[in-house]
Amino acid sequence: MLYYGHIIFGCEHESVEHLTCVFNVFVLCQLFNEINARKLNGEFNVFSRLFTNIVFVGVMIFTNVMQFIIVQYGGHFTSTAPLSLNQWLLCFGIASLGIVVGFMVKLLPAPVEKVSRPEEPVAAESQSWDKIRQLHKASTFISTIRRHRQVMSVVAKKAGTP
Repeated sequence: MLYYGHIIFGCEHESVEHLTCVFNVFVLCQLFNEINARKLNGEFNVFSRLFTNIVFVGVMIFTNVMQFIIVQYGGHFTSTAPLSLNQWLLCFGIASLGIVVGFMVKLLPAPVEKVSRPEEPVAAESQSWDKIRQLHKASTFISTIRRHRQVMSVVAKKAGTP
């Protein structure tokens, strides 16, 4: 995108328009990745029950609307240039390839390894926690002594003794 995107989008290399297209594709890739991330563990249809989670749909709509506003109307403030309909469609088309790549990755066989957790903490880990507990007790003790000294100094000042 950064090196050959200007050819795809029909604009000058590293111009504001070109870099806006790169930025737009990046954000749209994230949106398509959110769709991909909805289904894990061998589930292939990332679009099933897409509209059942109102929060997810709301975030997707909000992000798309904000992206459109930033790109089309951000101008000098956001260092973007308005894109044509053709450029928007190309951005969506390129970003949507993430759905295809996600599907192909799910087709790859993954080794299944059983991960077992030790029943008891490892000795070194247990010793570390013991040291942390000792430090906590010591800091609590020191804090108590400091508070006692502060109270005593206030009492001594009120009594008029140094």
